[in-house]
Amino acid sequence: MKMRKVVLMYHSISEEEWIYSVPLDLFKKHLELINTYPDRVVLTFDDAYLDIFHPLMELNILCQTIVFAPARCIGKDIDGRKVMDLEQLRRLKAKGVKIGLHGLTHQPIGSLEHLEFELNRGKEILGDLLSEEFLFSFPNGIIPDGCEQVLKRQGVDWAFSSEPGIWKGQYIAPRFVIRRSEILRELEAIVRFSYPVIAARKLERISLCLVKSLLGLDRYEKLKRFLLRKT
Repeated sequence: MKMRKVVLMYHSISEEEWIYSVPLDLFKKHLELINTYPDRVVLTFDDAYLDIFHPLMELNILCQTIVFAPARCIGKDIDGRKVMDLEQLRRLKAKGVKIGLHGLTHQPIGSLEHLEFELNRGKEILGDLLSEEFLFSFPNGIIPDGCEQVLKRQGVDWAFSSEPGIWKGQYIAPRFVIRRSEILRELEAIVRFSYPVIAARKLERISLCLVKSLLGLDRYEKLKRFLLRKT
């Protein structure tokens, strides 16, 4: 992979009133911008929701694209949202979309032992559906301390976080979370490596991490799920 890129993290492409659901018309505007800078953007989708299947199959996407699938949720659902089945993921892979692992059941990974188990079982379940490069994104953005040794031992080529920043070859790549409310000019600033905008996103993330540390992981995840249902 050519480095010095921005990695964008989407989840859903739909009209649903959910913070992570980007309406199709808005996504097309995002894509028009992204296609202007195909060499500096990596497009990623966490959770492999069914509603991204037709847009990824039908739209002209010029940059590298990755879908991260939670292995045991294939063909089922996460919080009431349908996840693609194996055949749909195969069709995306045949179109050139890379398929990566997003854990087993989309639960936060709280220890190195848990991470090792999820990587082992995820590879067994998804098998050759995974791209030749073994790509992994952390469910809920939770990264256990000291995880790089486990990731490398399990053959992960690149891991992806939820921390904003420019990807300059870090083994655990930073990503910008894209929400329904994403302002097009701010997205363009990110894609053009605008450091003030990137710094603001980092400050926002630091604030969230502070809240998480004050509440503790369990209470933070419960509060987040409650707020997202209300958004």
